[in-house]
Amino acid sequence: MKKLIFLFILSLLMVGMAWGQTTINFDDPAKWTEGSGSLTSYSSDHAYADGVFSATGGNALRNTTSVQDGYSGALGLYSWRLENKRTVDWRITIASGGVSTFSM
Repeated sequence: MKKLIFLFILSLLMVGMAWGQTTINFDDPAKWTEGSGSLTSYSSDHAYADGVFSATGGNALRNTTSVQDGYSGALGLYSWRLENKRTVDWRITIASGGVSTFSM
């Protein structure tokens, strides 16, 4: 009976390891690439790459935790801040592996 319970628990752990989930938080400064302007100014060619995930476009900037309208600008160190314009074009690319669920 103990072996059966052990195998059952082991199989549950194995299934959990097969399930992949990644959270991109934009907090690693080394993964940011400055575009044609400073990362703290709006530009359409800033980029962030983390493994098979990459994001670019805008106009956007790398936002910090400074407060705007009573809210922190980032939950961690940094966030993307898209300019409030109709022409914003922000692109997210997943290079391999596919995506079953994506949320922001």
